Amino acid sequence: MPIATMQTKNKDAFAVALEQATGRTVKRDVLLSQYNSLRVGGLADLFIEVCHEQELIGAVQLARRSEVPFLVIGNGTNLIFTDAGVRGLVIRNRADHFEIKEEYNMDSIWYVESGTLWGSLCREAAQLGWGDITWGISIPGSLGGAVVSNAGAHGGELDDVLVSARVLNTGNDIEDWPAARFKLAYRSSVLKAEGRRQISPPLIVTAVTIRLHRMDTVELQARMKQWQRDRIASQPAGKTVGSTFKNPPGDSAGRLLEAAGLKGYRYREVEFSPKHANFLMNLGAATYADVKRILSYAQETVWQKFGVRLEPEVEIVGEDV
Repeated sequence: MPIATMQTKNKDAFAVALEQATGRTVKRDVLLSQYNSLRVGGLADLFIEVCHEQELIGAVQLARRSEVPFLVIGNGTNLIFTDAGVRGLVIRNRADHFEIKEEYNMDSIWYVESGTLWGSLCREAAQLGWGDITWGISIPGSLGGAVVSNAGAHGGELDDVLVSARVLNTGNDIEDWPAARFKLAYRSSVLKAEGRRQISPPLIVTAVTIRLHRMDTVELQARMKQWQRDRIASQPAGKTVGSTFKNPPGDSAGRLLEAAGLKGYRYREVEFSPKHANFLMNLGAATYADVKRILSYAQETVWQKFGVRLEPEVEIVGEDV
């Protein structure tokens, strides 16, 4: 029974069962603007944070068996919640255990839970002398989200290191998917619903396996420090989703937006940053209605001037207003 039509008694019973299944506290009527980097969004009926892979699996399995709509989020850096929020359960994935499963002279195999943040993994790997993912130091999201969007930066992307991933399928069983099955491409995969995040998705990434190669620790540390300096110099700080639109083939979304006169363009409480045109900023108390308006205006303006359709890199999630 969808949660919107559940009686309070049944909703409470589900919350109790979820707490028993995971050992975590279920919160009610949680403001989702706290859990995405743009700081926009309405309420979630129910909200839980899980800290281990098995807790994530248990929460999703129970929601499915109870026919409660659910959404799994990570660090919320590539999401924009609608003002109406989410009718159902939001599961914040904080499962962040990782370890080296196999180690050889020049390469290693790592098992990484999907709630792990890129920064934590990159720093630990570099300290131990393992390279190939130092580019991820400038990515604020999690490994689960990285699989969905094939995250990348500084010329590297997840596709370069991914061996396989554990996926909770529609039958509530765990499958091991080889990397090729995800059909990773520029900021996309078979898991990504372009522009709009699906509620109660059929597939959930619970952990990934990656292969890293041996590199000089001093060089890795220096490279990460330089990329962090570059990010501070070129990207705005504050309430932002980061890159808003995908780069079209042979061009960049930031260049097109700037050439269209949209760098620094403001609508109510949102603007395209004067520092980087492809970074959408919340200047204060922005709403999803403001965001929707400025995104549509930017897409139409770029299309009229250059004949290019900008595709969102961010995903919209939640009920329509």
